[in-house]
Amino acid sequence: MALNLEIIPLSASVDMYGPADQASSYSLSGHVAVSLRPTMGLFGTRPAPARMLLKSLALTFEGQSELYTSTTGYSAVRLCTISKNLVTPACPIELCADDFEDGATWNITFDMRLPGWLPPSDIFGDISTAPPGTSYALHCAATAIALEDRNAAPSWMSLCTPSFLRTRVVGSAPCPVIVNRYSMAASSSALMTNYIVKANLPDGPIGVPRDVLDKLEIVISAPEYITLDQEDFPFFVRMRAPGLSDADAARLRLDSVMVTKLEQIEKYRTDLGTWGDRYPLPPSSRQPPNFDLRQPHPMHSMYDAGLCSGRPNFTLCDTFSLLPEAKMVRYKLDRSAVDIPHGDIPPRTGDASGDAVAWYAVQTAIPVARVSAESIPWAGARTLRPDTAGPWLSVRHQMTINICVGWTEEDGADACTERLAFTLPLEIIRTRPAIVAPVEPVRDIAPQTTSISMPPMLAYDLPVYNQLYHSNGDRKVDHSEQLPLYTAFDPQQSHAEDGAAPVRKPSMVDGLSVAPSSAA
Repeated sequence: MALNLEIIPLSASVDMYGPADQASSYSLSGHVAVSLRPTMGLFGTRPAPARMLLKSLALTFEGQSELYTSTTGYSAVRLCTISKNLVTPACPIELCADDFEDGATWNITFDMRLPGWLPPSDIFGDISTAPPGTSYALHCAATAIALEDRNAAPSWMSLCTPSFLRTRVVGSAPCPVIVNRYSMAASSSALMTNYIVKANLPDGPIGVPRDVLDKLEIVISAPEYITLDQEDFPFFVRMRAPGLSDADAARLRLDSVMVTKLEQIEKYRTDLGTWGDRYPLPPSSRQPPNFDLRQPHPMHSMYDAGLCSGRPNFTLCDTFSLLPEAKMVRYKLDRSAVDIPHGDIPPRTGDASGDAVAWYAVQTAIPVARVSAESIPWAGARTLRPDTAGPWLSVRHQMTINICVGWTEEDGADACTERLAFTLPLEIIRTRPAIVAPVEPVRDIAPQTTSISMPPMLAYDLPVYNQLYHSNGDRKVDHSEQLPLYTAFDPQQSHAEDGAAPVRKPSMVDGLSVAPSSAA
C-alpha cells in the first residue's frame, strides 16, 4: 500500500502590509491531502483493501534567507520554523481504502499563524548556480502503521513482523509560499515634500560671487514616495534671491536644471548586524551550519566542508542608474526669458511655497527605467526594487540635481557658469495591483424571469488589523481625505428650512439666570 501527502494551500502567497511589525500576524490556511492506495499483489492478484493507522501528521512552515556571491561568499540564516501537529499519537486516525484504481483521499485542514515581521520573498546574489535569496515553504511529515485486513486470515509474516518495522514515515514535497509585502499608501495620495537646499561651495575661486549665491533660496519638491509601476514622477524647482540688487539680478540667470543621477543603491552584507537583534530568530543551535536548512543553496556544502571560506563582516555596494539610456536628464532654459525674482521679497514661509510671483518655478517629470541598461555577470539584469531592509540586502534610492547658474561680467564678457549640486532621498514602494472584475462570457439566451442586475462579486481580502487600528487599539485616521470646509451654523436658516419659528440662542447671562444689564 502507498501513502502519499500533498500540501494544498488556499493561496500560493501571503500578502503583508506596512512595515515589518512583530505585533501583527497573518493567516495561511489550506489542507493536506492524505492519499492511500492499495498496491498490486504478487502474480497480478487483486490486492486486499489497504488499512493504515495515521499516528502523527506534522506541518512545518520554514523561512530561510541566503546570500552567495563570489565576493562575499556564502551566508545563510533560518528566519522561522513554525510547526503544527494536525494528527497526534493521542488521537490517531484509521485510514482504509477499498478502491484499487483510485484509492481514497482525506483532506485535513490547517490554519497557521505567520508573524508580521517576515521579510518578503526575493531573489538576489549570484544566480549562475542557483538563485539565492529569501524563500518560504511548507513541509509535511506523517507517521503511519500498516494494518491487516479484518476479513483476511492472519498470516505468519504479520505475526513475525514487529510493529516498528511496519511503521512508515512519509514526507511530502515542499510547497513554496511567496510572502509579499505591500505598502498601505496609494500613489494617488502621495504628497510633495519640499527640500530647502543650499549648495556646499568649494574653498577655491568660483565663477559666481559668493555673496550672490548666499542670497539664493532654492526649494526642490519631489514626491514623498513613488510606486514601482510609475513610469515617471513630478519634480519642481523654485528659486528666488531676496535682497539681491537690480544690477546683480540683471547679471544672474538660471541656465539649466539637470538630473544627473537617479540611483538605486543595493548594499549586501555578510553579517546580520542590528537586523538580527530586532526580530526573534531561532537560536544559534538551529542555525546553519549547526543545523542545515531544508533547501540549502548548492554552494553551502563547499563552505561547510571548509573548501571555501567566507568573508565575515564584509559589505558590498552595487549602485546603478535608473535613468533612461541618455544617462542624464537636462532641461535647457531660455536664458533671455529667465529672470530670478529678487529685491524686496517677503520672508520665506514655513511650507516654502510662497507666492507664485515671488518664485521662479521649473516643473517637469523625471522618467524611471524599470531595468538598467548595465548588468553585472553574477547578478544578471539590474531591476528596479522597492526600498527594503532585509537580513542580507538593503535597498535605497537617491537622486542628484544640478542647477546651473550663469553670471555675466560687468564688461559684458562671456558668462561664467556655476553648477550647484544637491542629493535628495527618494522612496520607492510596492503597492498591491488593482483587482480586476472577471469578465463573464455573454450567453445568447433569453432570460426566463426579470431580475435586478447585480455587480459581479469579487474575492476582496479583508484589511489587516494594523491597517485600521493602532497597536493600542485606537482607530487610525485617514489624513489623505480632505475634510469639508467649515461653515458657521445659522439657527434661523436651519429652522426656516424645517418650517419652524427661529429660536433665540440663549446667552451666557441667560444660562446663569442673571438679568442682563443695559448700558446707560
